[in-house]
Amino acid sequence: MFYGFQNLQSIDFTNFNGNNVTECYRMFENCINLTTVNGINFPNCNNFRAAFSTCTSLTYFPIKPENFKDDTTYRYIYGKCYNIAENISNINISNCELYQAFTNTNISSINNISLNNCILNKTFYNCPNLKYIDNIKFSNCDLLSVFDNCCNLLNITNINISNINNMFATFLYCNSLTDIAYLDTSNVTNLARTFCRCNNLSNSAIQNIINMCLNSNVTNNTLMNLGTANVYSPLYQTKFDSSYYSNRLTELTQAGWSY
Repeated sequence: MFYGFQNLQSIDFTNFNGNNVTECYRMFENCINLTTVNGINFPNCNNFRAAFSTCTSLTYFPIKPENFKDDTTYRYIYGKCYNIAENISNINISNCELYQAFTNTNISSINNISLNNCILNKTFYNCPNLKYIDNIKFSNCDLLSVFDNCCNLLNITNINISNINNMFATFLYCNSLTDIAYLDTSNVTNLARTFCRCNNLSNSAIQNIINMCLNSNVTNNTLMNLGTANVYSPLYQTKFDSSYYSNRLTELTQAGWSY
């Protein structure tokens, strides 16, 4: 509708009845000078794909994530909105697509969210100011590169990953990570590159990662390798003291893991 209107700076929907709007696909994409969107309310829209992507002057979410609803596509909704610096909290949604929804934004924390049966590939990819995530529940989702390249993420606490199968590259390049609480990986079948290039992990974090591997459902021999030179390893290209394996070698070998 307003795609590429590069001189558009503000718009007000206060007196607009949006009840019959069902598609907002690329509605404001590439409106690079848009700073203000008031009164937007499209309760029956189920497609917000790229609605505000590359709106590089926006500093807030015109549609608050806490108001996201079930069975809706939010694919790339705020992708490349570099100046949005709000926090994300209090989301509880199911059956949504969030592929690259917040990629390249400047969000600083994520807390109190529950995502069920959602598409999450690269949802928070390359959010350089993201430091804290807490009280997160992922259920029946694949966590492919969800926090990839969040280079200032400091710790991982209070995360429930029930019924998660695939954690490929979930925390790739999160090189500020130090502490990682143990995550229940009992249903996970792929941990390849999960913590690739996380080069500041503490001893306890490494031990928790080993426990996650041992307690996971990974059975593919190709994926069952903890060596830092192996491209399928959860710790591929991650620097840490390999002596952390020393008292776990028998346990790892018996469980079918190599290193």
